Amino acid sequence: MSYCINCFKDSKGKEYCLNCYKKYKSAIELKNEFIFLNDDNSQFNKFHLPSNNPQNIEPKYPKAKIYTCKNGIKVRSKAELIISNYLSEHRIRHAYEKAIEINDISTPYIFPDFYIPVLITDKGTIIENVYIEHVGGPRSHKEVAQQGYYVKMGTKCDYYKALNLTVLCTYEKDIYDIENNLKEKLNKLEKNTVNY
Repeated sequence: MSYCINCFKDSKGKEYCLNCYKKYKSAIELKNEFIFLNDDNSQFNKFHLPSNNPQNIEPKYPKAKIYTCKNGIKVRSKAELIISNYLSEHRIRHAYEKAIEINDISTPYIFPDFYIPVLITDKGTIIENVYIEHVGGPRSHKEVAQQGYYVKMGTKCDYYKALNLTVLCTYEKDIYDIENNLKEKLNKLEKNTVNY
């Protein structure tokens, strides 16, 4: 017996049961068009991305991509590895460090940790163009505000707000119980805002 990945009812050998497929048909068909990106971004053109999301811009970070995720992409931190693996295990298509052009002379691009083209929450809400920003180090948004080291992160969040992007911030405390914490945060996600 196979089970629907949305409601866990008998799906008669399919990914979704008939009820869920009918209810979310357009989103499911759209979701199935997406594929994981190779580290070299070679499959980027398959995504329906916002026009301000360039393909081949790479961040110039001193820290190398040393962790290999289950889907083959490489990331810079163990927390990002855990997040990427969670997204892969839950069949949420995502890309790593996709550039967003912001047309600022001092900072022409910003690089959110993850980009999700289409997110379908447990309640069936469809949210397109979701970004995840992992804030390494502090355990909460309050701690980020208190630490001078994270001024850059605050500036990044200001850009997200100005662009009306849907962004989910994760913290180290979220990583310890990723299964429950990330699921809860994704299901409470509000569109066009930075979700702390």
